[in-house]
Amino acid sequence: MNFSRDHKFILFLAICFCIYLQGILNLPVIDRDEARFATASKTMLLNEDYVDIKMVDEPRYKKPIGIYWFQSLANVIFGDHPYDKIWIYRLPSILGVFLAMICIFFVLKRTEKSTTAFLTVFFLIFSTLTISEIHQAKTDGLLFLFISICNLITYGVIKKKTIKNYEILIFWVGLAIGILIKGPIIIIFTFLPLTIFSILKKKNYIKLFWSIPTFMIFLIIVIPWFVLINIKSGGLFWHESVGNDLFNKVKSGQESHGFPPGYYTLLIFIFFWPGSLFLSNLIGDIKSNYKGIVEKKDYTFYLIINFVTPFIFFEIIPTKLPHYVYPAYLPLS
Repeated sequence: MNFSRDHKFILFLAICFCIYLQGILNLPVIDRDEARFATASKTMLLNEDYVDIKMVDEPRYKKPIGIYWFQSLANVIFGDHPYDKIWIYRLPSILGVFLAMICIFFVLKRTEKSTTAFLTVFFLIFSTLTISEIHQAKTDGLLFLFISICNLITYGVIKKKTIKNYEILIFWVGLAIGILIKGPIIIIFTFLPLTIFSILKKKNYIKLFWSIPTFMIFLIIVIPWFVLINIKSGGLFWHESVGNDLFNKVKSGQESHGFPPGYYTLLIFIFFWPGSLFLSNLIGDIKSNYKGIVEKKDYTFYLIINFVTPFIFFEIIPTKLPHYVYPAYLPLS
């Protein structure tokens, strides 16, 4: 291990953390969803009910329980009654993103040059979308951590063609927590690209991740709360989260967020800056070497699929918000 270079990286992240922390401490609530998440978490703390999700007396069944647990935990550690400091509710977002950056650097540097690992983090940590998500008490900064963990393990599998038992365990635990944070969205960034890659390469990579004991652990983490909320809400949770929220977003633009395909393609030049400066060169390199990439460079080919698959998926869906494609910025970086 190059302690000098690793220490420089940690110092770099620490400086970035201190800079962003100033915004978290000083910015007022900047998004209506941020206020809703914080209010629901505060209600959970005041009512001491860690199963149901309410904003004061109104049920809020758009997302699962995960983010509210993390925000409540942050307030238990750092807050005090009446739990009205918005910066504490933002801690899961900033910690999720920065823990993801640490994982990305130290995992990638095992198989890539240290410069490549550093630049991957550099493009991510300074992207406009990262800065936005870090400063908001919502799901996406924390979700990015668990999607990144799952995808980093997948990248290693594509390179080595094997996977260790502890990696399978981490993958399924990360998948379970991701589902508790934002439902099945994590599958779009993990299993869906892997399925498409397996079909195109005519090799079942998914079977490498299969393990009955770890799948049982996955079920033990995920199922209990969904059973409890179904009982407590009398089935209303499924009606609101799946019927009204998820399906309506797929069917039509919701809450004035409906945009045609091409929305993310245009905005990537803003939200992935400064990495977007290199997109034209990247596209040119892929076009000129595409056949060789498909036939001989499985790792590079998977990175392309890991970016393109969720990107196209969300381009097709009528409801669009910039952060929907945020986890796809990792393979792009």
